[in-house]
Amino acid sequence: LEPEKVEILNRVIQLSKEYQSLIDELSPKNTTLRESLEHRDTEDGKKINEAKQRLIKFLDKQRFEDVQMIETIMYIGRDPEEGDDLLEPESLYSEVFSSLRWDTKEIEIKQITQKTPLNEYLEDGMKLLRLK
Repeated sequence: LEPEKVEILNRVIQLSKEYQSLIDELSPKNTTLRESLEHRDTEDGKKINEAKQRLIKFLDKQRFEDVQMIETIMYIGRDPEEGDDLLEPESLYSEVFSSLRWDTKEIEIKQITQKTPLNEYLEDGMKLLRLK
């Protein structure tokens, strides 16, 4: 993977860590749907949303192929299969990439930003691909 791609991944990891830490710190635990929706309008809820918007905005500035790369690595880290660590990184990446159905860039960004903890999935995916 080219250095600029690793740089993009590291920036997404950083932004998603910031987002996840705000969720962990400021989100109410064990709430009803109504309470969760009401929380979005509080100062804490707005801080969480701002962090998510920073992540979305960064992803939106990337080329579609880079968004696809991020999503592929996310799924590799989220759903590791037994033996993935034995596959050559290129084979593992190609296998997962070709198994995904691609839609618009906006939909793929939504897919990425809905997954938590995104930073852990990306870090685990990078390890399986021997990028870390």
